[in-house]
Amino acid sequence: MKENTIYRMISASAQKRRTDRRYIMLMVFVFAMIATFSFIFTHNMSETSAANLSLFKPGNIMSDEVMSDYNSMTEEEIQIFLKSKNKCNDTGIERARNYPKLQYHIENGHFVCMADELFDNNETGNKETAAHIIWQAGQDYQINPQVLIVLLQKEQGLVTDTWPNHIQYRSATGYGCPDTAACDSKYYGFRNQVRNAAKLFHTVLTGGWTNYPLGNNYIQYNPSKSCGGSVVYIENLATSSLYRYTPYQPNAGALRAYTGTAPCGAYGNRNFFIYFSDWFGDPTKVTPAAEPESTPEPEQPAQTEPEQPTEQTPSESQQQTPAESTEELETPAPTLSAEATAVYNALDKKRIKDLGEVKDEVINLKDEKGAEQTVLIFEKGLAYVAGNETKILDGKIYLSWLSSRAQLGNIKTVSVAKSGVNILECENGVLAGKDDKGYKYVDNTIYKKYNSQVATLGYPVNVRSKNAKTGIEWQQFEKGYIVGNDRKGWFISIGKSREVWAKYNYEAGLLGFPTSDIKENAGTGIKWQNYENGVIVGNDKKGWFISYGRSRNVWAKYNYEAGLLGFPTSDIKENTRTGMKWQEYEHGYIVGNDGKGWYISYGKIREKWAKAGYETGRFGWPRSDVIDGKYQRYTGGTIYK
Repeated sequence: MKENTIYRMISASAQKRRTDRRYIMLMVFVFAMIATFSFIFTHNMSETSAANLSLFKPGNIMSDEVMSDYNSMTEEEIQIFLKSKNKCNDTGIERARNYPKLQYHIENGHFVCMADELFDNNETGNKETAAHIIWQAGQDYQINPQVLIVLLQKEQGLVTDTWPNHIQYRSATGYGCPDTAACDSKYYGFRNQVRNAAKLFHTVLTGGWTNYPLGNNYIQYNPSKSCGGSVVYIENLATSSLYRYTPYQPNAGALRAYTGTAPCGAYGNRNFFIYFSDWFGDPTKVTPAAEPESTPEPEQPAQTEPEQPTEQTPSESQQQTPAESTEELETPAPTLSAEATAVYNALDKKRIKDLGEVKDEVINLKDEKGAEQTVLIFEKGLAYVAGNETKILDGKIYLSWLSSRAQLGNIKTVSVAKSGVNILECENGVLAGKDDKGYKYVDNTIYKKYNSQVATLGYPVNVRSKNAKTGIEWQQFEKGYIVGNDRKGWFISIGKSREVWAKYNYEAGLLGFPTSDIKENAGTGIKWQNYENGVIVGNDKKGWFISYGRSRNVWAKYNYEAGLLGFPTSDIKENTRTGMKWQEYEHGYIVGNDGKGWYISYGKIREKWAKAGYETGRFGWPRSDVIDGKYQRYTGGTIYK
């Protein structure tokens, strides 16, 4: 979900009206101090919070227990809470006229706020209150309704906003609103937003896919990479789900600013922590396990002399407790199939202790040599026996797989290293990355391309994303991108060639989608990448330029870079006054336009044309190429060498 310092999806005019409203409130209450501090408040922090940000831990923003407490509030209690935060009696309806593009619900001379609003249930055709939608989503997905209430506030301020508009409701929880693209319209609608958010949290809490698995993850401070980030040890799935939702952590400045802003700050997860702490208490609390009730020891009959020790096994009440034992107790072997038992028995006891609890019995995968092996899944690693050797897969890549197993499926091939990147092949894709950079999911479709390009691209830095408007999809890697879609194909986009594509607005611009990877003529050193509407050509030494249309046809006629003109040295330029276009090459030019034709222009003939004033002079526009290297025809005559 997009990271904001203001309510997401609100237009500039809507943002202004919030400032106007706060100003009016300040004037009414005449609080000079509030007026001073209002300049550092973020727009979505509409109430002062008492949360202690010194307790904020980026790796433990919320406990699994709190997030999954779906019975924390009844529907009636949710409604009472919403009304306690917003009386829904804002009568300043004249302000709506200032924002004609925004829709407001006004009844009986006042704005209707979220607590009193009714929302469509497209499945039943009924109208439902926000309280019912929140409660029902919590029940259906076993998510604490308090989490959803806080989400509605930190994303769009809907809990406290006294005059919300239709755009705020349309993307109420910010679901389907990435930082890299516009919000996806298929997720529009208050009920749709709340339920999809609850579903996402539930997916992660129950072991489904997350791009921030338990363990160390590099998390940025801001959507801009230049702002940096740090490695965060994520302690629980609830925190992982919050980062899947808003993938940034507050930097030290954002924490010091409390509800204010800071350079390179990101505030979504900070504000979530503040709102929850202020409204519902500690979001990280975990109920301690109940202490077992003590059983009084039975009275022992009086003895005249002590009992003598025997060689019999002492009774249970006479055995030493683990704390008193001088030998380490063995972990009892779990009940396993014969194949799994063989793997278990091949491990020494210390290794079993290190690997932790057995999570799954038998899973077949291929080892490094392609041989199928019987594998035992532990809490912290997997083990299998290859020949006479017991092999272990553990560490960060294993833990990443275990936390995302529902999405990735079973492991197909034990981790291999390609060009310094660790890759774990699974049924539904791969995990790829490095221990110090983290691991990301690459689905099978993109992996078909990535598998042969690991050295070129490096490790993945995010997961597959999509621009819903243009239909293009991409996954970013350390050194470049894989872009395209299943219909148009998938291609590499890297380096300075990609910078030229970006200059012309990617797939939405002049060139359209790529249709090939970068190719090279080893003889001339030129490289090129084909697009729907043209080509980007050059190399890092000589530069990269666009080449398309009838101008390119002329270059092709003269054998591209190996011919008369050589490499291009500019993009196509235009004199908007005359309509003349041209592209410069090492040894000349291609000039003209689609209406008047395109021709080569070079040498002494070009010098004479230039001296006469190009197309605005007495010779006018060229109407032929240079003929036999001796002359060229123009609309106003002929120029001879």
